[in-house]
Amino acid sequence: MRKQFVILGLLSTIMVRSQIVSFDIIEPSKKPSFSNINTAAIKNFSEPVQAIVAYYAALAGSNCNGITCELTNALGLGNQGSEAHKALLQKYFKGDKTAEALITKGCYLPSTTDPVYSNYEYLRFLVEGNKVIIQYKVMQKNKEVIRYIESDNDEIWIEPNGLKVKKKKLLQTLK
Repeated sequence: MRKQFVILGLLSTIMVRSQIVSFDIIEPSKKPSFSNINTAAIKNFSEPVQAIVAYYAALAGSNCNGITCELTNALGLGNQGSEAHKALLQKYFKGDKTAEALITKGCYLPSTTDPVYSNYEYLRFLVEGNKVIIQYKVMQKNKEVIRYIESDNDEIWIEPNGLKVKKKKLLQTLK
């Protein structure tokens, strides 16, 4: 009988440790080029998870107007490509070629009033231990042509020495 309780206890511990927690960073909106940012969730993220949000904020837009983007503001980093934004990427994405390219171009994203821009329809994080799975849908507008890019479950791992990008479809697709 005691062995059964021990086994049940171990199973419940394993199940709790492998629990996936889902966060909608940008919730789906019915309005095109409008981002519905979940600021309450963002404020409770650890700094490494905020760095992942900052990384994705530099990949596609969140109702950008000039250098002001809603997602970067919700993170408390100020304008897109601010020193705080770049410093957070540099701290957690050491040696990541994509992060280095984003920093070099100042993390700039075109405004939603420009003829060519991208904007998140939704951005969702699934956190399982030290693994973050990123799901998204991005609307990319090129003059009058609109296309949508959906995630293939990008993965970023939180490791003691920084963040390790395992899969990243979004940047490859936006090129």
